[in-house]
Amino acid sequence: MSDTLPLGIIADSGAPEGSTDYTTVVLFHGFAWTSDGFRKMLPFAKAKNARIFLVNRRDYPGTTPYSIEERAEVFAAAVQGRTDAEEARKILLPWMKERGREVHDLLVHIVSQHKIPVARPENNAGGIVVAGWSFGTTLMSALLANVDSFPQGDVDLRKYLRRVVFLDPPDIALGIPPLPEVASADNETPIAPERLVRELSIFYSAYFKHGDVDKPETYERSTPLADPKPTWYSFTPDELEAIFHPVPGDSRGGSDATLMAAAIPCGVFGVLREQALRKGEGSGWEAVELRQVWADYSIAPMVWCAREFRAEVDKQTKAGAKLRNVSFVRVEGANHVVMWDLPERSLEALLRTQ
Repeated sequence: MSDTLPLGIIADSGAPEGSTDYTTVVLFHGFAWTSDGFRKMLPFAKAKNARIFLVNRRDYPGTTPYSIEERAEVFAAAVQGRTDAEEARKILLPWMKERGREVHDLLVHIVSQHKIPVARPENNAGGIVVAGWSFGTTLMSALLANVDSFPQGDVDLRKYLRRVVFLDPPDIALGIPPLPEVASADNETPIAPERLVRELSIFYSAYFKHGDVDKPETYERSTPLADPKPTWYSFTPDELEAIFHPVPGDSRGGSDATLMAAAIPCGVFGVLREQALRKGEGSGWEAVELRQVWADYSIAPMVWCAREFRAEVDKQTKAGAKLRNVSFVRVEGANHVVMWDLPERSLEALLRTQ
């Protein structure tokens, strides 16, 4: 990691030998997991004419922790949001803009340090495809929502950034109203805070067989398949140690948990989603594609998110709204941890033409 970058590059697959038009894929992890969860994708990079960078978000290993002041802003928004959602948004939207700026600056760093090929969208080659998995999608919407306001330095990122990917996000990460009639957890045995993140991670890594995507009442919300088992149980002890990082997800003050608690009630993630869809004509950023990749054996909120976001895009398009190009890719038979269980197909979903 550069001394000036708060985000942490933890792996680089290297440039495919002899290629002058490879695509640079930059991957960000989700809630309580690091980008080590993408490592199984690395061996497939060169065969796909790609170079993969794995990046950890703030407060995860190899990065700059949030400062006391940065943490205080999120805590203040969480408190403010209990009585005044608008005031909470005034705190959190600039805070998220800074997170988007950090992604922008990291991409500029990759361009300047590694001399990567420029985008060739007509050939679906070159340039950068940047993706955020699960809760990491919030960084992607923060980037797209604000990128036209970031000052341009020596590197014109518009010549490189080709596609931004929402990789199997939950509804909350895009500010989409939750799946209706979700069974209440009030009658379930409470899970101790020190065990909660682990138990949720196991649940999220299971396989769920749903019915018709357009009929939410047919979604499986609580009982995963017995086979395949949750991806969690396939990790070796060393892999689990590298991938699972529960501290930011701890409900007793972890940075991700606090951000989630502050941002969801006041609708910040929904605002970012709406702004990310804007075409931004005249800014030079209108050519950047937005893609949602979703796994059809993921947990119900992820499937619901894909359905609702697509419906929103279709509705706005029919109404004549000027949106950027949005595509949707379904990975069949995949669970939420698609990048570990199906790494080659995951990479193809990021790179393929629509």
